This record gives sequence, structure tokens and C-alpha cells, in this order.
Amino acid sequence: MAQTNFTPIQLYYSTTGAAAPTAGNLANGELAINITDGKLFYKDNLGAVQVLATKAGASGDVVGPASSTDNALVRFDTTTGKLVQNSVGILSDAGALSGLTSVTLSANLNFTGTGNRITGDFSSTPTSRVAFQTSTTNGNTNLEVIPNGTSTTVAINLESDPALTNGTFLQLGLNGGTDARFTSAIRGTGTYLPMTFYTGNSERLRIDTSGNVGIGTSSPTGKLDLFTSATAGPISSLTFSANNIATTKTDYVQLSPTIELNSAGGEAGGYTLKVKQQGAYKDSIVAGGITNNASNYLAFSTTSEAVRITSAGNVGIGTLSPGVRLDVAAALGAVNVTSSTGTNYVKVQVNNTGGSFQFGIDNSTGSNFGLGAYSRVLWNDGAYSTVFTTNATERMRIDSSGNLLVGQTSTTASLGKSVQITNGSSLGQYAAGPGSSAQTYTFGRDNVSTGNFVFAYNGAVISSISPSTGIYTPLSDIRVKKNVMPLQYGLNEILQLSPVIYNMASEKDSDKKHIGLIAQQVKSVLDEAVDDLIDPEKQMYGLDKSVLVPVLVKAMQEQQALIQTLTARVAALESN
Repeated sequence: MAQTNFTPIQLYYSTTGAAAPTAGNLANGELAINITDGKLFYKDNLGAVQVLATKAGASGDVVGPASSTDNALVRFDTTTGKLVQNSVGILSDAGALSGLTSVTLSANLNFTGTGNRITGDFSSTPTSRVAFQTSTTNGNTNLEVIPNGTSTTVAINLESDPALTNGTFLQLGLNGGTDARFTSAIRGTGTYLPMTFYTGNSERLRIDTSGNVGIGTSSPTGKLDLFTSATAGPISSLTFSANNIATTKTDYVQLSPTIELNSAGGEAGGYTLKVKQQGAYKDSIVAGGITNNASNYLAFSTTSEAVRITSAGNVGIGTLSPGVRLDVAAALGAVNVTSSTGTNYVKVQVNNTGGSFQFGIDNSTGSNFGLGAYSRVLWNDGAYSTVFTTNATERMRIDSSGNLLVGQTSTTASLGKSVQITNGSSLGQYAAGPGSSAQTYTFGRDNVSTGNFVFAYNGAVISSISPSTGIYTPLSDIRVKKNVMPLQYGLNEILQLSPVIYNMASEKDSDKKHIGLIAQQVKSVLDEAVDDLIDPEKQMYGLDKSVLVPVLVKAMQEQQALIQTLTARVAALESN
């Protein structure tokens, strides 16, 4: 008799291996069994054929517990796999896994989606907090955070806002493989916080949100603020150390105290910088090595004060009252500027809006000033004169055009001053000429022989002036002449010259007249008496009147020969 709500069904069977009924073979709820495969099939109310059971494997039947915990993970008891029992692990309908005491993985642990977290007791109580620990006995524990693929940026963030929306976070990371960062940052409307560093459960260093660094203070007022609360002994100190060959630290400089910017009430004010070595002041450094006081000067001391910078910015070396920007005083003083390589240039240079003035020695190739190897140089790169003085009076200057002026400050048509060159028994020399073809002109007193004022060209005397008579005597020795021939000029050329009386163009018409010749007219007759000009439009012709003397002599000879001829003819006529 059928039970309530149940309908009698047909049970079919098959002995064909791997045979399975189709939906058309069974009505809903009917069963079919393949006695060869050991599989039991049924057709569900959706018309689909499902496998209801299969025969047990070779290990034996699997038997479930009489009762079980909801959502408990299934585990097999013993290695036979015949008994199924509850597990402490719970897998909820929502997919949450809980209750496990440990998990061992041999592959990656992957999270999908967003907002996934690892939760647990991360409180500060050591016995209950979640911790990372190596599974290797006595091994080191390293927590690695690595990027994926070709990325080089990775970071660990410590957040103050669980929602990761508005809060402060501290980030330790590598930024694109270019730098390692320790960053105090914010999200949304979070508040920027300073970074603090602790030892001995006390704050030792702070970097505030403005970038000021405080050591010993939680409120630094400058880029580096060192502070100590000590009321006696040295204030905060900086120590720079270096080990030498020995195993102990013996070579170091300790600044103790450093720079004391604040003074106790009633003191004169200022600060002192002391430099010590191995705990004692060295001979070259004494207490108060650098001192600033109420007089507003900065002093540098060795065994005594050596350098002072006044409130006006003047620097004194060896003087307590420098009156200029650099004031050096010493019983025996020298300022040395030396090339450490021995071959580079050295110079002293002063500048203002008018340019620079330098003096020094050029380098071994002469490439700095460009005047030759190791040249001693006075260099003026401005369009202004270089002036030389003695006894607070100007004696000589080189103007911006290169003119050398002695006893005057500007070039004039009439100098009105003299240039004197005195050098013992030697001649004063003036050398001029283009480039390598320079020619040397020498002038001065010839103390060796006659005492005349002589003029020489390339070392050979060409003329002289007698100091007693003022007579000018040019050189005319046959030993310095060649191609000597009789003169062809004479009376004919003299008769072609046109003597004139004139005033110079710069003179007044009422000034006394001059007697002479015109160079251009003489040149047309006696070309040797007038030099050729490179640019006749800009240069002036001169006339060498000494050339006229031999021509006049030749003219007189010709005239005398004519007189003698005429005299002989007259005498012959009178005798007839």
C-alpha cells in the first residue's frame, strides 16, 4: 500500500556496462540500476536523469557519523577512508572558513575581489597576538613584499582608518626602483603627522610636517634643531669620527658644544664653537674657536684670535678692526696664491660693473690669458685706463686705446711732457713692429764712446745728436753702403724745384711765414727725397731735405764747369 504523498515507481535494471538511462526511459521519480557498473540512477522532477549512488571502492564502504555539525568540513578517520567524521573547520554558507588551528600550503594563497583582509588578534599582548614566524627551527624570519612581473614599486602601509578613506598612513616602500621611501601620508581628509624615532622608550628624533628635524626636542624650530635638557656640563654635541689603522678610534673631531644659539638670562649673549681632538683642545685650536658676542662680530681663534668678521662684513686677519672687506696685518706679511699642480694658471681678480682687473701667471701653455707660457700678466678687460702711481700721484697710464701716457692723462696734439728712460750705462730701447717681423729702434745716451744721444736700428747706430752743439749727424760710412754710383741729379733738377713761403694749415694767416718746399712737387722731381705712402689719402708726405745737399753739390759742380768753360771762351775772344 502506497504511503501518503508517495507514488509507487518502477525499478529497471541493465547488465550492459556503462549503459545509462535517458530521460525518455524513466518517469519522474523512477529508478534504474546498472548491475554491472554498480550505479543507481533516478529521474528528478525537472526531468533530468541523476546518479543517486555508486558501489563502494576497493577500500571499503564510507560510513557517515550518526550526527554532524552544520557546515563542518568532512574528514576521514584513519587511512582506510571508511569513516567520515566532523572537522573543527567550518565552511559557512557565505564561504567563510573558520575553526582551523593551522594551515599548510604548498602553493600561492590568492585573494580575489576587493576589500579582502586577514583578520585575527593583532593586539599588543605578546601571548595572544597573531605573528609571522619561520617554520625552520632556529631560523631567521624575513617578511618579503615583492612586486609582480616587471613592476619595481612595492610598499607596506600602516593605516589609521579601517575604511582606508580618511586617515593617516605610514608607508615603507620602494618607488619605481629609484629610491627607498619612508613616508608619512594621508588619505582624503586625514591629518599629516610628524615622524618620530624612539630608543629606550623615549623620543630621540622627530621630523615635523614642515621638514624640520629635532634631536632632543619635539618642536624643532629650524631645519636641524639639537636640544638637551641638561642644566650643567656640555650642551648637545655633534661627533664626526673615523677609524685609523688601529682598532681603536683615535682620529676624530668632536664639536662639543656645537653652536649655542640661546643664552641664559643676564649673559652677554652670543655663541662659541669649540673643536677638540681626543677630548682635549689641540695646540692649534683653543676654547672659543669661533665666537660671536654682543659686539656682533665673529672671531676665529687658534692660540689667540686670528680672524675676525665685523658686523659690517669686513674680514680682518691679524687685525681686530678691519676697515675694508679684507684687511690683512702682519709684521712680515705675504699673500701667496700657488698652483697645486705647478702648471695651471694662478691669478688674483677684482670685479665691478666696469669689468675685471687681474694679475697673475699664465699656465704652461699660455691658454688662460693667451699671452704665452707662464707669462706674468696685468689684465684689464674693461674699456678703461690702467693707471700707475707713486706717492699717491699718477705717474703713468695705459689708456683704453693702448696709448702709453707718462705725466699726462690723455693724448693731445702737443704732448708738453717728456718720456724719460734711464737704465745705467745702457741705452733705452723702444721696440715696435707687426708680429714676428718686429723691428727694434734704440735711442739714448752713448756713454761708452762719444756721449752723444744716438739712434740705432736693430742694434746698429744710424744717427746721433751732439749734446754740446745739437748737430744731427746721420750715418754715412761706406762700410754700410752698396750699389754706390755717381749721382745723375744736378743743376737741371734744382732748376725744376719751386721754393715757397707759407703758413701751416693750423696757423693763423698773421703768423710768421715759413720757407721751404712742397713734398709732392719735390717728389715729382727728386723721388728719393720723399717717402712713398701706403695710403696717400690718410697719410702725410714728409721731405728729407738732406737729400737736396748732394744734389746742390752736383749742381754747383755742373755750374762751376760751365763757368770755367765760359771763362775760357771769354779769355779766347779777348785774346783775339
